Amino acid sequence: MTSPPMTSSPLELPPRARHRAQLHESPVPERDEVPVGTLDAGVLAHVDGAGLVQLVDATWSLDWWVGAEDRWHHASTSAAVRSSALDGSPVRATAMRVPGGDIAQRVAGVMATWAEDGETRRGPAVVIEFENLTAVPVALALAVRPITTAGDGRIVAVGVDDDVITVDGATVGLLSRPAARAIGAGCPRPERSVAAGRLAAGVDAVPPTWIEDRNGRAELAVVVPLPHTAVVRLLLPVGASGASGPWNAPEATSVAAGWSAHTADGASIVLPEPGWDEDLVWASGVLALAGPSEVGACLDRGRPAPVGPRSSVRAAEVAEAMARLGLSDQLVPVLRGLAEAQRLGGRVRLGDRSDGSVALLHAAAGVLESVTANAAGEALIEEFVAPVAVAIRRVARGRAFDVDTAADAPLVGSAVRALRSVAPALVRIGQPEVAADALAAAQSVAAVQLDATTADVAPMGGTAAEPGPGTSTLAATLRARAALARCDAEAWELLRERWAGPGQLGRSDAEAPDGTPLGELGFDVAELAARVSLLLDLLVADGPSGPRLLNLLPAAWLGASLDVRDVRCPWGVVSWSLRWHGERAALLWQVEDPDERTTVPEISAPGISADWSARAASGEALLEPDRLPDDALGSVPVATDAVVVEERAPDVAAEPPASGESFS
Repeated sequence: MTSPPMTSSPLELPPRARHRAQLHESPVPERDEVPVGTLDAGVLAHVDGAGLVQLVDATWSLDWWVGAEDRWHHASTSAAVRSSALDGSPVRATAMRVPGGDIAQRVAGVMATWAEDGETRRGPAVVIEFENLTAVPVALALAVRPITTAGDGRIVAVGVDDDVITVDGATVGLLSRPAARAIGAGCPRPERSVAAGRLAAGVDAVPPTWIEDRNGRAELAVVVPLPHTAVVRLLLPVGASGASGPWNAPEATSVAAGWSAHTADGASIVLPEPGWDEDLVWASGVLALAGPSEVGACLDRGRPAPVGPRSSVRAAEVAEAMARLGLSDQLVPVLRGLAEAQRLGGRVRLGDRSDGSVALLHAAAGVLESVTANAAGEALIEEFVAPVAVAIRRVARGRAFDVDTAADAPLVGSAVRALRSVAPALVRIGQPEVAADALAAAQSVAAVQLDATTADVAPMGGTAAEPGPGTSTLAATLRARAALARCDAEAWELLRERWAGPGQLGRSDAEAPDGTPLGELGFDVAELAARVSLLLDLLVADGPSGPRLLNLLPAAWLGASLDVRDVRCPWGVVSWSLRWHGERAALLWQVEDPDERTTVPEISAPGISADWSARAASGEALLEPDRLPDDALGSVPVATDAVVVEERAPDVAAEPPASGESFS
């Protein structure tokens, strides 16, 4: 084997976002990161598309390099890197191809234990695993670098002793085995790695290794051997400056399995579109993890302003999607944070001074719908009923948004949906008067005719007259929601565009016309929430008298089996299936209403048959589709957001699903 060329010169190793921008000759980082964390602690770190890990608020990141038989391979600049969600969970899996096979990385948020001050401590942490799937041994370098996922960071002092890595005097990493070699260096610029150059030249040393740089450009590469099939683990404890071993944390595969169990009872789909079912499961887990953090960021006055709609819209989209997915436990801190931000005049003051009243109502619908008759449930009711009543009055009086402002346009329809959703929850907890106020407010807001497509879609860094280089991804998704609500001819194509590509990567808060990610946020939780609601709007929408199933029927879905499970709406938890008998569609549905409300919902399926409806909580029907298979799209105008307050007795007895077709 010929030895690779050796050099000790600094190597240009920018993070993936900067590297991709350089390839496209752009000065704006192309960020593509996703969050990891735990349900209890929230988002702990972000992982970019090359497996670079940055803890929240850290000024450093952990990169990884692999010394194979030919040379050192650097994940951030390698073209042979793939990233995906592990088993559809918020656990990140990245693989880099080297001669002989893959080196796999897995990153998960966990609750771990470690030693600190002579005692065993348990707390949140990020565990990173590396596995050698090649047939030969390699060297693994764990690089602690003064960069972030987007660019420059800062490290004054960094070192490794045995299995403990420290940054600026605090323990940041615990290895599963002692470091074999290490090299520390100060960099002329954060993106130029002296340590990588010295490793390529074979210059390293036996730990302990320490390096200081008063300019904040210290870096450290810790080298451990990685034999065939071996696994090396690294724990990044959060908020544990004096942590040491021994430590214990679940394996990433076990964490992924735990997420699967957590999302098993949530909304699920089986559609003809490849990957959409897994993408929805992944989105549910990410919203459970990152949704509360996003609403918390909306409440933060110091948050840099993302591109596009204001915090009032962002928080409302997140809360609505979480409620529809049944993430009631995770909505409790969201609702509490919004309620605590409510001023004496009723305004829920967000960080950018917009009003979060609509978001509060969405969150309340999800929380109050699931409270149980025990002490904890009674405490939640006592805590939140008054803030909900105040928010309803504020929306009813038109003070939660400005109907003449384009930026508030998405809040009009969102307010109607929030009011209609919170009303049955209020009835459930014994507040019928407040529920009646909510329905009356929904009716008055629905009378406001405002085109939601006028939402803030101004290009990034410019105006409508002088476009900038990108547009808001959230605004684009909101435009698709508005088009679907009106059943515009472009609705299906807009929906498919928002769900196209690698759905488990998410989007930044802005994109260039060619889809290149731009903007302040490397991952936009609000856009993901809006995209989830967009898909659920297609499958289960709230009609004036009951759920509307399948608002549009794409030609590609004609003849295909469809299954939708456990989608929340004001009428209950909706599940339905569609099967075909020749050109006729067999629709089977069930609306679970644990409180047995007196009004039986009217089921319709306007995408299949414009004239069909049935008033029954469960049943089956054989329908004649309105469109033939060679049509581009079967659609009819759907009902508006007008609200029907009057309750009607059932006029059709509910028929149970046929044998073998039960949703239970």
